[in-house]
Amino acid sequence: MFQTPILFIIYKNPEVTKVVFERIREIKPAFLYISADGSKSSNQEDLLEIEETRKVTEFIDWDCKVYRRYSNTNLGCKIGVSTAITWFFENVEQGIILEYDCLPDITFFNFCEVLLERYRDIENVFSISGNNFDFLSLNELNQIGLRDSYSYSFLSKIWGWATWRRAWNKFDISLTKFPEFESEGKIRELIKGKRNQEYWLGKIKDVYQGRNTSTWGFIWLFTLLSHKAYCITPKVNLVSNIGFGIGATHATDENSIFSKVPNSSISIIDYPELIVPDFDSDYRFSEYLYKSENKNSLRNIVKKNIPDWAINFYRKWK
Repeated sequence: MFQTPILFIIYKNPEVTKVVFERIREIKPAFLYISADGSKSSNQEDLLEIEETRKVTEFIDWDCKVYRRYSNTNLGCKIGVSTAITWFFENVEQGIILEYDCLPDITFFNFCEVLLERYRDIENVFSISGNNFDFLSLNELNQIGLRDSYSYSFLSKIWGWATWRRAWNKFDISLTKFPEFESEGKIRELIKGKRNQEYWLGKIKDVYQGRNTSTWGFIWLFTLLSHKAYCITPKVNLVSNIGFGIGATHATDENSIFSKVPNSSISIIDYPELIVPDFDSDYRFSEYLYKSENKNSLRNIVKKNIPDWAINFYRKWK
């Protein structure tokens, strides 16, 4: 039986939720925390989907202590997810966080459990991610000399991850220290490339100034940056986001390079000798995100200015 507590965050989409929950069932956690957001409206179809999604997690046929936090109102992604994590760490010292659309490889759980213990008291390590978005082959990894099972990043990746109460306690939803961080140019010490520095500052600034009110992820990202803290990043991808599509809050483009990234495994963990940042990996990740978003922007411009019949004609004869 798996002893590390797991927080499973759900909302709608029972089909996708079931796939991820079945993976959790495989490892039979002894402690399972389930947080569910409420409906945005009184629409009967919406309410029914939320009810069906919650039912997915009700059949637990192994010895497990289950704790549930169900909201009657819609808190949204920013408040709903961040308060769920706070609730989790009011009850546990360390644990794994999975959202309903994040499907982990089975080795992800051991990877997190081992490293949660190894870095429990290492103050400048804030999280353990299951994501690697470098899109490098094993041959390429060997060519750049990365033979260890993971590296250290200043950029948090949160589609399946783990952390400690000591780190989450640093989460400041108001981003109080952002103006000082920006004005002093501290990001230049952490991220390579002016365009990438401006990209991440812009994302955080949108949250700080209220233009983006639906995300907690960039606040957690800033938590790491402002403390010069590390996110452990596996050398291969261990968790795939299978929820891209129209109904998603942020991940709406099914054709995104980040949609359903294949999972690999890490069965034997090889530890790095030193805790040093992998600036090149962060650079690659930043570049992929920047290019992906600009590609989406171009696609949206095309959709707005070209008639549907012309787009359909092109697809038919492509």
